[in-house]
Amino acid sequence: MVKKLTFLILLSSFIFIFGCYGTQDVKIKVKVESKVNMKKYRNVAVLDLVDAQSNIATEQGRMLSRMLRKQIRRSDEFDIMEEKNITEILDENIVKEKIESSQSLVEISDRLNVDALIVGTFDFYQISKAVPYIVERYSYSTGRYSPEARTYIQQVNRLLIYLKLVDGKTGETIFDFRPSAVERPARRNAWGLPFSSGPDPEVLRYMAKKPMDNFLLSLIPHYEYERRILIQ
Repeated sequence: MVKKLTFLILLSSFIFIFGCYGTQDVKIKVKVESKVNMKKYRNVAVLDLVDAQSNIATEQGRMLSRMLRKQIRRSDEFDIMEEKNITEILDENIVKEKIESSQSLVEISDRLNVDALIVGTFDFYQISKAVPYIVERYSYSTGRYSPEARTYIQQVNRLLIYLKLVDGKTGETIFDFRPSAVERPARRNAWGLPFSSGPDPEVLRYMAKKPMDNFLLSLIPHYEYERRILIQ
């Protein structure tokens, strides 16, 4: 009697779980709050990024700062100062020493009359990486193909970006952003040589887009889609 009752309970549970219910993967829109309270930082100026190798703002640094301004303007959370206005007021090149000094940053903020500054550095260079791969090699002694591991050297573009949001009144860092290095294989010509041994502006622009997007998303509330399991 006990065995029969146990069997009926198990059978009912099996039918209930697998006969009446199922699962489905869905994407749910979820609001993500900003990592920084930006309510008191309405007016923001983006300074040219400093090249970590030369310690001054280069043409590539100006290009990156323009990208940041363009992306931030898409949000109505901030008023971004125009590049020409910054240039007219400062009339000087940005150097690493100044963006690392709280006193210098306060002075710059005061001259620009902004609540906060976005400053940073970038390092764009090439490295050689060993890439393993497997080839099939024919052996005359065995009459068979066998796998063999080999390695070739690949030139890779590497980008490191460091950005920080600074309080204009105190010079203190409000938000530090140090993403992982971005890497991309260098383009090669028909002879297998890199097209350019120096920084390529278009490659730099492409590689910088994602970390800059992530920096902006850290400052403003936004929506993201998360994968959830829906029980039917």
